[in-house]
Order: sequence, then structure tokens, then C-alpha cells
Amino acid sequence: MRPLVLVALFIGCIPLAQGYSADFWYDQGMNYYNSGNYQMAIQNFQFATNQDPNLEDAWYYMGICQYNLEDYADAAVSIYKALSIDTDDQYNWYWEGRALRKLEDHDMAIQYFNGALSFDPGMEDAWYYRGWSYYDLGDYPQAEADFLQSINQDNRDAWNWYSCGRALNAQGRYSDAIYYFYMAIDLDSSIENAWYYKGIAYRECGMYTDALQCFEQSIRIDPNDGWNYYSKGVVLQLLNREFEAEAAFRRAKELGVDPDIVGLNADNQVASNTPPPAGGTTPSLNLRLPELPATPPDASGEDTSGEESRRHYITGSTTGKSSQETPRLQII
Repeated sequence: MRPLVLVALFIGCIPLAQGYSADFWYDQGMNYYNSGNYQMAIQNFQFATNQDPNLEDAWYYMGICQYNLEDYADAAVSIYKALSIDTDDQYNWYWEGRALRKLEDHDMAIQYFNGALSFDPGMEDAWYYRGWSYYDLGDYPQAEADFLQSINQDNRDAWNWYSCGRALNAQGRYSDAIYYFYMAIDLDSSIENAWYYKGIAYRECGMYTDALQCFEQSIRIDPNDGWNYYSKGVVLQLLNREFEAEAAFRRAKELGVDPDIVGLNADNQVASNTPPPAGGTTPSLNLRLPELPATPPDASGEDTSGEESRRHYITGSTTGKSSQETPRLQII
């Protein structure tokens, strides 16, 4: 077996020894990227940028690969390199914001989303993720405004409606929130949290039977979430159905949510307008914000459709909206 390993190592060194171009390494990296082999893609993009430090797309896709591997600090650095080379590409701004959001640097993330929106005010995902950054900073009215913008851009996306409902719940506007959760569920009835937070809104409006139905549906979708049983127990108590409430609380405790520790009013944090606690620390990246244009550039007459379609929807974990929200343990 040892000779085979040596042969493989030798063959692997041939392209490097022959001095292939940066474009060659970039193309190799894209092949690995498209096959989902992000580690090998990163290695090839690094070869490309070593030969041509100004190869913007290699920096960009290296950052996307790092993002998909949840290496958000390196992703922020790589995408920032791409942005430094081309400050006119809205997707450089947008993905830098996404990486910084993952690092919980929401103030800076908002600035980069602003950059993306200055080039493309119709970029729905930039409104959406900027809204969640405002939400995590406790600025719920601004989060609501951004989610409304994302709905205006795409009113068939259930997550846009759901997120606006969350912002309204956080402001204590429960009766308004119910409509947005209804719309989210109408578009995608599998969103468990839409049922859950709709139940919270019904409960705060005193509509306990409707709240109970929502929590029961969220349990059907995810029977292993202790918060579903805990919240069901709360409304059962409010309906004076003590025996059933005790059973729900027992199940919640089995799943890690102890009513004796949580307390019956813990989930009223939604109405308190208290921002959720930070879940970690943000690495100091020292990324200097490039200068934004005073007004959005006039792109009329310039065909950029190919570039936009290549950059906008990227396969992998980068596209899932469901993973962006604050955990229930922090805001209920």
C-alpha cells in the first residue's frame, strides 16, 4: 500500500510543479464547490489567490465554502477580500453581512446589509437578515419594518410573514402578530415555530382554546420539543384543566424544560422588549467598512443578470432561513 500512497502524492504534486494558472486553480475549486467538497474547494481557491491576489471570485467562493463549513470568522475575512477588490458587487456586501451576523456582530452586519441594499433595494434576503439583526439588537420596530420590506419583495415566502409576526409579538402587538403567523402557516403549515408563536399570541390575547390548538399542532410537528409541552401546560392551567396541565409539565420536564425552574411567566419575555443575551463573543477581525456610494449606482443599460444569478442563490446551508432565529430558551 505504501508505494500507492507515494504515487498518489507524486501525482497530486504535478499540477503545482507545472505552475498552473490562477484560473486553473479557480476552475478546480469551482468543480469541488459544485460537488459539495468545500474543504478541497478552499484549498484550490487558496492556490488561486496565492497566484493572483486580485482574483475576486476565488476569495468570494472561498468565503462561501467557509460559511457552509460554519467557519464564519474566516468566511468574513475571505468575503471582505472580495469586497475590497470589487465594492460594486452587492453580493459581496450581502454575504459579508451574513458572516458577521453569524459572528453576532449585528451592528456591523447591518452596515453591510445597508451596502447590499444601496446597490439593490429589491434584495429580499438583505431586508430579511437585516431585520433579524435588528431583532437580535432589540430594535423590534425596525425589525418589523425590514420584514415588511421582505414581504413586499416576496409575499410567497412563509418565513417573511413568520418573522414579521415575531417582531410584532416582541412589541406586545399580539393581535396583529396573529395575522402574520396565519399567513405564514397558510403558505407553509410545517413551520412549527409559526404554530408555537401564534399560540403565544393567542394566549396573550386571552384566547386560550385557540392557543391550545396551536401548541398541540406544534407538538404534532415536533413531539420532542419541551417548550411545546410547557406552553401547552400553561394554557391548560389557564383553562382550569389542572390534571392535563400536570401531564404536559411532566413531559416538558422529561424533555429538559423544567416548569419549576422556568416559572409560569418565563415566556412573557417576548413582551418585555429585552434583547436576548449574547450567545458568544465576536472575534476581532478589524474589517474596515469600505465607503458606500452616496446614491445607488445607475445600472441601466448594463447587463449584470448573469453575475446576479450566479451569486444570489447558493446551494448548501447558506440558503436556509429557518436557522436564523433566536433560540426559544432566550426569547420564548
